[in-house]
Amino acid sequence: MIFNSVLYIQVELFAALVLFIIMDHGKGRLMNLSQRLFKTELCLAIAVLLFDAATWTINGRIFPAAHAICAAVNYCYWFLSILPCYVGLLYCLSMIYGRVERLWSWLAALPVFIGFLFLALNPQNGWIFTISGTNVYTRGPYFLIVGSMPFLHMATAVIVSAVRYFRAPVYERRLYIMLLFFMFIPLVGSILQIFWYGLVTIWIGLTLSMLMCYVYIQNGTLATDALTGLNNRWRFDAYSAWLWENRHEHGSVCLMVLDIDRFKSINDACGHMEGDLALIRTSNALKSSMADRKGFLARIGGDEFAILLSGSSEAEAVSLTRQIHQLLNRSNADSRSLYQLSVSIGYSFLQEEDTSFRSLFSRADQEMYRQKSLQRR
Repeated sequence: MIFNSVLYIQVELFAALVLFIIMDHGKGRLMNLSQRLFKTELCLAIAVLLFDAATWTINGRIFPAAHAICAAVNYCYWFLSILPCYVGLLYCLSMIYGRVERLWSWLAALPVFIGFLFLALNPQNGWIFTISGTNVYTRGPYFLIVGSMPFLHMATAVIVSAVRYFRAPVYERRLYIMLLFFMFIPLVGSILQIFWYGLVTIWIGLTLSMLMCYVYIQNGTLATDALTGLNNRWRFDAYSAWLWENRHEHGSVCLMVLDIDRFKSINDACGHMEGDLALIRTSNALKSSMADRKGFLARIGGDEFAILLSGSSEAEAVSLTRQIHQLLNRSNADSRSLYQLSVSIGYSFLQEEDTSFRSLFSRADQEMYRQKSLQRR
């Protein structure tokens, strides 16, 4: 029993150290909502692991005030254990939908409030757990009421992610399969831990899933562009590869490549913060231009953007180009900036003789630079 306790404590401390390294690695970065939720869950998971390790350290030991300390540590563990999977559900919702509606967060919080209520009543009835006179922890008859609260959040996250996975285009499914496993691994661990007391599977499972999630999502592999909120280069490459493989099913395919005019001079004359604002203003204009159109919009690097349209015509490409210029002119009129923001746009349609997507990209890019050179004359 002592050996098992020592091993249990070592595993939990190691898991806490892994999560701390992940949290420290992301320190100091600008964070959107999903990243803030991920960091919050990291902090909560570390706290749960440390308190759980503490419960095993002092369980059954006799020393001054041992009973009070053991009870306090176990209450802290139980209160904290309800929260990480709740935050994990909010994180999945924010990654899938880009936001978390207040109604969603309040509905998801109901199991948390129920769990807190039962824990608040536990000192009187011992429903969840008891501490014996010899300082030994024992599960109460209704411990599953609180123990199932994280299960509800994990199961909901798995279902939502699975539904989104089957409805998403093929090129986006990797994101949702990662979110599915993000809660599925600790979900399986929680089932094992409930029925086999002494296992540490739920929090080790959560640690593993958070490490996987950080590597594949938080570290930028599948994330959107942090500054503009547009799809990033990875998603553009994934989408373009998928579109190329299925090009015969989409009719005509048009690629538009855009580049901000004199962007370097904006940075040099006004500073990089103003350059960032120029990128944001441009992305907002592009989002507005695509609001009523079906297409794929991405920032593919620096001050360069790309739009992919399926089933479009030459007239539609010309119309979209004109609208983008109009929106930027309107942005210039509303802005008090010392410069006029404009873009050069080149577009090209996929041709039968194209042997790869690169051929299409090369033509659109060359046309964009041709338009840029014409503006300089």
